[in-house]
Amino acid sequence: MNLSIDREVMRWFDSLFQSQNDVISINNFICKLDDYDKSMIGGKVISLGKYSTNYWKLEFNISDSYLLRLKKNIHPLFNEYIYEELTLYNDDNMFTTINRFVIRVFNIVADYEYDVREGAYYINYNRYFVDICRGISHGDVIKLDYDVLMLVNSDNNIVFFNDENTIKLNLRFDTEMGEDILDSLLDLRKSIITSKIY
Repeated sequence: MNLSIDREVMRWFDSLFQSQNDVISINNFICKLDDYDKSMIGGKVISLGKYSTNYWKLEFNISDSYLLRLKKNIHPLFNEYIYEELTLYNDDNMFTTINRFVIRVFNIVADYEYDVREGAYYINYNRYFVDICRGISHGDVIKLDYDVLMLVNSDNNIVFFNDENTIKLNLRFDTEMGEDILDSLLDLRKSIITSKIY
């Protein structure tokens, strides 16, 4: 199945700059612009999560020069972009980088398929992910792919990040309630991931 982050999410990130606030809420989502996380490389960090759950949080950093370019593109009176092509929404490279990472994580961890006879979607662990996770402990960092690493923070929290540490996908779940990482991925899928139709 071909999955993709909904491109409209990039407009939410643009709204941070247009509103000239460091935190905005859109529907049930919260979008923030923070100083860089010490574990991430310089610049600023844009994060996206949900108010109603803490199943997932997506973070990516942007350089100071990129940030300055976006801020200079905001009209001082109207708080709108002056040049539409100089936006996060229209930055194909930025979208592709974020999308590729999130979908790669999704596909490494899970098999997500549509059963035509049942008329339903099914999600299960990818066999590769199960095999590679045998014997891991808290604090272990495992390379899952050429550009996807995984940090096991606790029984309830796993963080995926790229080699350059510029993108993170933080997944949380409540094992005491019988949840696992698939619950986080399902919430992510329902929230910002769409099926590509060709």
